[in-house]
This record gives sequence, C-alpha cells and structure tokens, in this order.
Amino acid sequence: MSENSEFEDNIAMGCIAAISVFGLISNGLSFYLTRTRSRFRNAFGILCSSFLICNLQAIIVLLTWCTIVLSLKSPILSSPELFSVRLVGVILNGAWFGSILMHFLTAINRFFAFVYATRYNQLWSETRTFKIAIIFWTISMVYCTHHLYENCSLLFNYGSKYRWLHHTSYHGQICARIDAIVSVALIVAMACTDFITLLKIIAYHRTMRRNTTESTTVSVINEKEVLFFKQSCKLGLLYISCAVTYNIPSYLLTDKWMLFISSTIAVLLVHSLDGLIFLVFNRKLICKTNFDGTSIAPATNFQVNRRSE
Repeated sequence: MSENSEFEDNIAMGCIAAISVFGLISNGLSFYLTRTRSRFRNAFGILCSSFLICNLQAIIVLLTWCTIVLSLKSPILSSPELFSVRLVGVILNGAWFGSILMHFLTAINRFFAFVYATRYNQLWSETRTFKIAIIFWTISMVYCTHHLYENCSLLFNYGSKYRWLHHTSYHGQICARIDAIVSVALIVAMACTDFITLLKIIAYHRTMRRNTTESTTVSVINEKEVLFFKQSCKLGLLYISCAVTYNIPSYLLTDKWMLFISSTIAVLLVHSLDGLIFLVFNRKLICKTNFDGTSIAPATNFQVNRRSE
C-alpha cells in the first residue's frame, strides 16, 4: 500500500463516504416508507423492503471495510490470508446478488398481479412472500461462499488500486467470469419477465378499448402502468450498466482512479440509486393514504374482461 499517498487515500475515502451517506439516506428512507405506508403492506411491499435491505447491507459493508482498510493501511487486509477478509467479500457480493434476485422476484410478482389476478393473493400471501425472500437471500449468500476459498476471494485495494477485485489466480478469474455471467443472466431474465408483462398489458388495453367507453379509466390505468415500466426499465439499465462497467474496464484500463470509479464507485452508485429510483417513481403513491394494501385494480379488471369475452 506504500504506492498510495495519504492524500490519495483521503480522496478515496471521501468519495466512498459521500456516496455511501447518500445511499444510506435514499435506501433508509425508502425502507421506512415501505414499512409504514399501507400501500406497501403486501407481497409487493415485502419484496421492495427486501431489495432495500440488500442495498443497505452492501453499502454498510462497503463503507465500513473500505474505511478500515484505507485507515489502517495494513497489507494483510487486502490479501486473502485472513478468513475475516474473505468473509467480507462473501457478505458484499451476497448483497449484490440478493438485490438482483429480489428485483427478479418483484418482476415475477408484477407478472402474476396482472395475469393471475384472481389467484394473486393466494399465490403471493405476505407470509409466503416473506419466506421466499428469506430463501432467495440465503441462496445468494450461499452462492457467494466460494469467496471463502483463498484463490477465489473478493478483495478491496488489492494491488493498491482502490477497487474490489477477484483474486488474480486462475480460479479467481474463473469465479469473476461466472459472477459476471450469473449477474447478466439474472438481469436479462428480469427484463424478459417485464417484457412479457408488457405484452399482457397491451393486450389488456386492446380489450378495454373494445369493451368500455370510459376513457378516463383507461388513462388512469395507463399512467400507473407506464410509471411501473419506466421504473423497471431504469432499474434494469442501472444493473446491467453496473455489470458492464465493473467487468469490462479491467481489461482495457490500468489507471487506478479509473478502476476505482468503475468498480468501487459503480457498485456504491447502483445500490444508492436503486433507493433513489424507488423514491422518485413512487412519490405519488407514497403521498396518498387511501390505497387498498392487497388489491390491484388494473390486474383485476384485466382478468374479469378476459372472462367476459
């Protein structure tokens, strides 16, 4: 770590701290709203709370560990020799995959809400959804236990470049590629689920135009659906951008500050902006207090109209 000056370490810590505080506020406020507003007292709210918890987990771990490493300046904290160092990588990467899995579950939840509205409350009860969220979070953590193996560890500031990096060994590079493939596969699956739901909504709109003359009802439903898909698209782009930014620059760049931005800062930003996007796209819903916490009107109408054909 002697390659980095005290001033450079302070700059890195300042950037990490600033973005982390922003992320803690955005995700913390979003989590508070999901647990206090009646609109989110359902399966959808549980899934939202779940990915917000994963975001908070990642931000807290990243902020704490980066501060420790850059403050103590001990080379052993950036090497895979200690079990505790390798465990940090497991917790951090587990939060990343946990967040993606929760977003994937949210996409599936919305698909069922529109297509299987009459069975939605039965299939997605609060108790069942809570258990599913716990199981998928556990799966993400168990999957990342390969980082406990010394040659597959995920380390911070390895090589004094202020970045999170898989071990440079042969097995470490294999783990890095597998993590990248799994991340992209989950994000693509989430996007495909949203696209299928969009096709169902388009079909629903066509049915509504044929069977109703109340244009105001259609416009209200359309506004909510457009809001939902804008949020889904932005979240998908956010995660795919982070996956690309994290993996590709390591093959093209050598400057430590560019690598710092493309890895540590990119991971922090994606978790922080996730909470902000939730706030922005749900600000109108959050301000209202007369929502029914268990029903989804557009989906119910969709199912009823299909039966009447």
